[in-house]
Amino acid sequence: MTCPNFCAIRPRQWCACIFVAAASSMAEAELQNVDVGGSIEVYGAYYSEFFADRNRAVWPDFFLPGRAIGPNGTVVYVDNDGHGNNTGFVEQRTKLNVRADFTDNVSAFVELDSVWNWGEDFRSDYVTGTARRATSIPGDPEIFQAYIEADELFGFPARLRIGRQTLAFGNEWLVGTNSDPDPFIEVSFDAVRLTLNHGPLTVDLWAAKLGESGINEEDGDTDFYGAYASWDIGPNVEVDAYYMFLRDARSINDTNFVAPIERLEHIAGLDDYDPTTLHTAGMRIAGEWNGFDYYAEAAYQWGEADALGAQFRFPGQLYGDDDARYDTFAGIFEFGYTFDVALQPRVFVAGAYFGADDRRDRSFADFLNPFARPEASVAFNRLFSSYRGTHYFDYSALSNYWLLRAGVEVALTEKLSVSLDAMNYRVVEPFDVPHYVQLGDFRIPTAPALSFWTKEGDDDLGVEIMLAPEYAYSEDLTFAMQLCYYFVGGAFDDGVFLDEYANRFMGGTGSEDAVSVTFLMSLSF
Repeated sequence: MTCPNFCAIRPRQWCACIFVAAASSMAEAELQNVDVGGSIEVYGAYYSEFFADRNRAVWPDFFLPGRAIGPNGTVVYVDNDGHGNNTGFVEQRTKLNVRADFTDNVSAFVELDSVWNWGEDFRSDYVTGTARRATSIPGDPEIFQAYIEADELFGFPARLRIGRQTLAFGNEWLVGTNSDPDPFIEVSFDAVRLTLNHGPLTVDLWAAKLGESGINEEDGDTDFYGAYASWDIGPNVEVDAYYMFLRDARSINDTNFVAPIERLEHIAGLDDYDPTTLHTAGMRIAGEWNGFDYYAEAAYQWGEADALGAQFRFPGQLYGDDDARYDTFAGIFEFGYTFDVALQPRVFVAGAYFGADDRRDRSFADFLNPFARPEASVAFNRLFSSYRGTHYFDYSALSNYWLLRAGVEVALTEKLSVSLDAMNYRVVEPFDVPHYVQLGDFRIPTAPALSFWTKEGDDDLGVEIMLAPEYAYSEDLTFAMQLCYYFVGGAFDDGVFLDEYANRFMGGTGSEDAVSVTFLMSLSF
């Protein structure tokens, strides 16, 4: 396949060129070796009264007139009023993989996984004695990875991987597998990935399909492209730089009126959404030196945020924000030192920042303006992160907060290690609640019709202290435990937008402290 005008080739055509070229080199490969592997992980967790006993809006829409709150309003699933539910569960993930090696540096890899909660598809009814086949879809095996790989492509220091595969770069802060439990998810991509190696420099290029619209739309897919370069400067320093582009071209419509009214909307600049285009550029540095270890990473995002803006409407009105934009910054760091003494203690400090622009409040001028339009609150989008900043409820989707953490890790024996750390985290953009008076446990809005009259929310989310022992029974079998106490801060008492990239309301009902205990057993083979 020839490509005479390379600069004019679209990403899909470029991928097709690579695919055809690689297929021609793989056609004559012969099977040489087959390896089988896998893993079994069992995770149990207990949380004290922390999860809401029912989905409810802390501040119903009629208390928030003229305020664009977002897709979920102020409905909470996490509260701290002491009346929620204790939660305990056990989940299990089982993985089985096969790797086949062929001649000419060609290989194929297939991996199945299955995830379920204990008890979700038991096959017998003890009351009636009736036995039945399991019908639970969540526990059914899935193809987690399935790809073909060609190394030393055409004799060059390059590797091509085509098919469903994991993508993980750096500390997996923005792109990773998200393999931790609670819940077990793990992420793989339908993608083409080309890796180029030249001495200390490694460059990864990829194109992934996140959503396919089929014949419903000519241009309605969701695609993810990126370039990640890593330069190993020396034994103590590694520097990475990257650019990622996510494009969501699914059509968005607030209304579907007849043509004349649609024309009027166009003239008024309403219901005029473009494809979402999220650009992310960043750098990372990491290394070790004389007992010190460190890493730091920062990224900036920009682009059209129409898919998010469409979900920000004034209560009872039709139109969202068709001019929403990403314009946010985020960063993380960790700095540690290991003492060369018995028990090899390592002390460390770490931090993270995820920016946000909260526009859920309403100024007095907007209150007087009958033509005011909703504005979306856009926070840093963590893409496909494996990073979990807090032990209690950051499942890789928290944004609009920053934290500082310090701790110590000790190897008590060759097999047993223990870590202890403390963390304080705070809100970047607190939520301004309607002005109210407190009567016991009740908050009575003073004048809900005056939506500009608010109380600024607290920014203190609280302090977490965690003790985490880990025991390596063998090279393949490990046991780990986490005991965490959460001293709830004032921000949770007020309520704050944190989860789902600062689109999900949390707290707002009380400030009772919380406790969690988790256990993980992991066997790999």
